[in-house]
Amino acid sequence: MKQNLPNSQTVYTLGLIALIGSFFSSGFIGLACGIVGLIKSKNDLNLYHLHQQNYSFESYTNLKNGRTMCIIGLCIGLFAIALISVLLLFTGVFSIFYN
Repeated sequence: MKQNLPNSQTVYTLGLIALIGSFFSSGFIGLACGIVGLIKSKNDLNLYHLHQQNYSFESYTNLKNGRTMCIIGLCIGLFAIALISVLLLFTGVFSIFYN
């Protein structure tokens, strides 16, 4: 019987939180969970590629899907933080002309 990868479910959960959190928390939760999920997935990917015969393919696809969600959540989180920063910068700069 093949076993599951140690962090496949954790990476999947972090990817889901990163994806949802990047929309509802101005990008900061998505950024944090995306980075942690990518770090955890790197170790499991190396472990799977070294010993493919010991681990199930379902846990590997779970890991890949979680990693994809982490990358998407990280990108959306970075975009949201950049957008908020630009908006704050422009409203702060142009507010001196309106007073």
